[in-house]
Amino acid sequence: MRHVASLFVAISILISGVATAKCSVMSTRDRFLEAETVVLVSITDVHDGPVPWPYGISKGSLPGKLLTLRVIKSWKGLPRSEDILHGWTLAPNIEHAYRHTDVGTQLIVFYRKDSPHEILSCNAADPGRLNEVSQELDAAANERAGHAP
Repeated sequence: MRHVASLFVAISILISGVATAKCSVMSTRDRFLEAETVVLVSITDVHDGPVPWPYGISKGSLPGKLLTLRVIKSWKGLPRSEDILHGWTLAPNIEHAYRHTDVGTQLIVFYRKDSPHEILSCNAADPGRLNEVSQELDAAANERAGHAP
């Protein structure tokens, strides 16, 4: 029994380490390059509900917030202005949850291919940094398209 408990603790530490690595600090440009989709969205609806574990870990579901989002601007990927997206974030008391979930809140999201609906603190820009991040994304998109900044 003691070995099972030790194994469980080791697995929990490993999962936590993977989560922390996924949320490591990256520049906006690097986040742009790594993301499959980068959009500015506005939350149009939010309600409590079960959401998948973060980072593609398959362990059932956790409490969270289910979000309906309207695309305002897209820098990368298929969504266009006025498209409606659905996503989720973890309950506010869970590490890496995106906490700004009021209807009308605007946020920039860097979606990864392996979790295209997951919104976490490490793949979304805080509302207070929207202008700054938007300018950096404009520059990164221009650079990627081969235009001078």
